[in-house]
Amino acid sequence: MRREESYPNLCLFFDGYLNQDYRYLDATVNGVIEIYKKSITPSMRRSVILEIDDFKNNYSSNLDDAFEDAFGQEISIEKMGFTASSFLDELKKLLQD
Repeated sequence: MRREESYPNLCLFFDGYLNQDYRYLDATVNGVIEIYKKSITPSMRRSVILEIDDFKNNYSSNLDDAFEDAFGQEISIEKMGFTASSFLDELKKLLQD
C-alpha cells in the first residue's frame, strides 16, 4: 500500500502528530487531535474525513491489519483501548465537531 499517495492527510496526522512523541504535544489523544484540527485548513479537514471513509471501505475485511501496516509504525492504538474502526470513528467525529 502506498499510504502517502492514497492517504496523505492521514499520514500527516500519524507522522506529524500522533506518533511516538505525541505526549510532547498533549497528554491525551483527543488533545492531539484538537491540535491537528486547529493546524489544518477546512479543506484538509474535509479531505482527511474522506480518507478515513475510503480507508475503512477499502480495507473493511481486514481493517485492523491494514491500519497496523499503514499507520502502526509509530504508535499502538490498541494500547490506548481502540480498534482501528473505533479510532477512525473517533478521529472523524472530533474532526467534524
